[in-house]
Amino acid sequence: MRNILFGAIAFIFLILAIGPKIIPLKVGPAEELSIELTDERITRGEYLANHVWVCMECHSQKSEQFYSEPVTPGTEGMGGLLFDSEFGKIYASNITPYEIDHWTDGELLRAITEGVNKNGDALFPFHPFTLYGNKDVEDVYSVIAYLRTLPPIENSIPKRDTKLWANYMVRRMPKQAEFTPKPHPNNSVEYGEYLSGVCARCHTPQSHGKPNPEMFYAGGLDHPLSENEIIRSSNLTPDMETGIGNKSKENFIGIFKAFDSKDAKEIRIPDGEREADSAMPWTQFAGMTKEDLGAIYDYLHSLPPIKNRVEKYGVK
Repeated sequence: MRNILFGAIAFIFLILAIGPKIIPLKVGPAEELSIELTDERITRGEYLANHVWVCMECHSQKSEQFYSEPVTPGTEGMGGLLFDSEFGKIYASNITPYEIDHWTDGELLRAITEGVNKNGDALFPFHPFTLYGNKDVEDVYSVIAYLRTLPPIENSIPKRDTKLWANYMVRRMPKQAEFTPKPHPNNSVEYGEYLSGVCARCHTPQSHGKPNPEMFYAGGLDHPLSENEIIRSSNLTPDMETGIGNKSKENFIGIFKAFDSKDAKEIRIPDGEREADSAMPWTQFAGMTKEDLGAIYDYLHSLPPIKNRVEKYGVK
């Protein structure tokens, strides 16, 4: 009996020593791929990475003294932003050529769309690989092409410091990409849905770490605002009382475009008044075209209205 007990303990320690990599990934190896850096791809990738998919929102440094914490110019892609969560400490990667010159295009594609890095480690879903894995593959190629053109910034990122159970859990999350063709902009509802995927992540409440499908886009997800305060995302369904049902398309577009200027990126937050801030990256999304913002409006207004009055501020 004692030998069985010691054997079981030894087996457990062996499993812990080997680590999460004993769990097989659900995705295959990175494909052989060479993406041509055309002007069209680079331009499209710059637009997506900065204003639609807002990659730079997490992979750059933020100007915390300004409203909505815009990206600090000159830090685009350098990484280092800390996500301090129940899983542990996770840092946004350096995605400038300083780091990604060591990656093949296939390895970047797999990381962005399937959640596995060049070393075979599963990425935490703070990086929304399940979202990008459902996009048009040409758009992903464009983002990769754009990242290749960024100025290299030397910035070594700390390794993530996460709890063991979280590493086992995350190892199961990578999934095979299922690319879909981009809808034609003439179909504004479908095209707006395609463009708005990032929005759903923040504007849909979660249950046990997963989006609640019955509250799709109904708002109320908590975001940290300060050490003791939270701010909640808005209801974006077309409910007339608690959502955006009473907003015109022109009004919706205008709210975003009001932040599309240098002055709007330098609205200073008064000292000690963090409640005057917003977790919404207005200055990033403000760079979207009016046509694309209008398509998102059309899509949101096609959703079922959900009555959910959100209290904007709260305490932890």
